[in-house]
Amino acid sequence: MILYGQRRIITEINMLLTDIIAGRKYSILFRAPSGYGKTALATNIAYLIGIEKVAYYIASKDFIEINRAKPLQIIDEVHLIEEPEFLYPFMDSGEYNFILISNLSGGMKEAFRNRCIEFIFDPYEEEDMIAIVNNFLQKYHLTRDLVERIALRTRNNPRVAKIICERLQYIFNNHLIPKTIDELELILNNILYIREDGLNRQDDLYLDFLRRSGICSLETLSRGTGLDKETIQREIEPYLLYLGKIKITSRGRIINERRDVD
Repeated sequence: MILYGQRRIITEINMLLTDIIAGRKYSILFRAPSGYGKTALATNIAYLIGIEKVAYYIASKDFIEINRAKPLQIIDEVHLIEEPEFLYPFMDSGEYNFILISNLSGGMKEAFRNRCIEFIFDPYEEEDMIAIVNNFLQKYHLTRDLVERIALRTRNNPRVAKIICERLQYIFNNHLIPKTIDELELILNNILYIREDGLNRQDDLYLDFLRRSGICSLETLSRGTGLDKETIQREIEPYLLYLGKIKITSRGRIINERRDVD
């Protein structure tokens, strides 16, 4: 799925891979929101280089050791490492390739980032999402307008598109393959409860609580909605910020919904 929306990055990565296969060593940092395909791209690189040469880790705050026998080190959630300085000698040694993966836009130490070639993934465009949805659902031969309607619900995120399409597959297999917009809208709105703007029940729960409260900290939102902080920060707030529905200030989260003016 990464090939649909990250052509610029894929082009440079292909040239970089030529160098890596020839023996050059690099530290690469992938940065993008969750669901953009960072780990999928890293996995593709691992298979091209040779999976037997790869060590893969999901980082934690106390992550302090790597497998020195593997020339390619892939570290997911690298921003969670509180003291990344132990990696510097390995990154500077010229003996290892590193692929480091983060969904944070900042927060990592400058000395750490300066050791990396940084790839910031591009936002996915509407045509990318249409192509991704069509790829997942191609066996159902949906018309272009139906695929476009589904793509509108994906929040411009390939992982969300994959989940929605998986849910639609078992509905199509066991209930109805829609032939009209009305049939599809019935499925999307009444069965999956995914609105045309991509908002779902969790988003509505968040927004309703914030409207009633006026201004909230992350802690208060988590307690009041029953949503865990990670879900709020990684899945809900990035899209609400993108839509311009909320603001995050030094005082807390506030509603930023525009109202029509006569």
